[in-house]
Amino acid sequence: MLGNGAEDAFRLSMIGSGGNLKVFWSNGLVGSITTLAIRSLFWPVIDGLLGRAG
Repeated sequence: MLGNGAEDAFRLSMIGSGGNLKVFWSNGLVGSITTLAIRSLFWPVIDGLLGRAG
């Protein structure tokens, strides 16, 4: 799904952190980008749930 470079960087991050996902929220900039990416990925699901509830 991701490009080879992104997959390699992800793998190295996981190896370096011992599998701890907190590395992606290690500082403000990285945490903001990671949070926005995850929110964008799941936004259709969240929007659908909110639409049904309201």
